[in-house]
Amino acid sequence: MKKLTIRDVAEDPVETNTGASIVSTQGGNIVLSDGSMVAPEVLGGTVNEDQTISVTDKDGNLKTLPNTGTAESILSTIGGMLLTAVGYFYKKKLF
Repeated sequence: MKKLTIRDVAEDPVETNTGASIVSTQGGNIVLSDGSMVAPEVLGGTVNEDQTISVTDKDGNLKTLPNTGTAESILSTIGGMLLTAVGYFYKKKLF
């Protein structure tokens, strides 16, 4: 099995085979050099099982970009904090 190397696009942007220049990833989307955000599928990319993003560069090589999280992970964190607070107050019998 071939090992994937995750590329840091902040220091070295990736130019895709579609001509777009990727400078970052954010919330499961790709940030282009003009500041716009697009889904990976728009540029022919895919989201992998580990939530990294793979795209084909201008030379035809597969590049794997890091995962920056998704909105669901933020909501999960907030939900977890709320449940912890409710448990704490219930234990202290403040309800």
